[in-house]
Amino acid sequence: MHTVIYKKDVPSEIRRIVQQFDTEGILGFIPDSFNLNIGVIYDDDNRIIGLGITRAITEFKIILDHKTPKISRVKGMKLLLKQAIQASPCNEHIAVLTQNVKPFERFLKKEFGFYRSDGIPLRLEE
Repeated sequence: MHTVIYKKDVPSEIRRIVQQFDTEGILGFIPDSFNLNIGVIYDDDNRIIGLGITRAITEFKIILDHKTPKISRVKGMKLLLKQAIQASPCNEHIAVLTQNVKPFERFLKKEFGFYRSDGIPLRLEE
């Protein structure tokens, strides 16, 4: 088993093979300016058995002075997050909430239209 990494796109022959089992629609993300790497997985008989994409993400972290009135903190956070989303080259934004989850969830849903995803966010930091 081995992999081959491509930077921007994969040859059309690989696309045709992967299309036969692409139930997730992953080929629709190629080419995409947010892709860093595209990996093709080959089995021991050199048959293509999979394809994966590493995509760039933007992380937004914020710290607020809790001595500031809540209305000012909310207004400031809304303004900064709106500007950050507009300035981001990405068209997809995923929020992983770790503290004060319920209030931030309501805020992101109400103010920006975030919604719950069926997926489970997992994190790896190196």
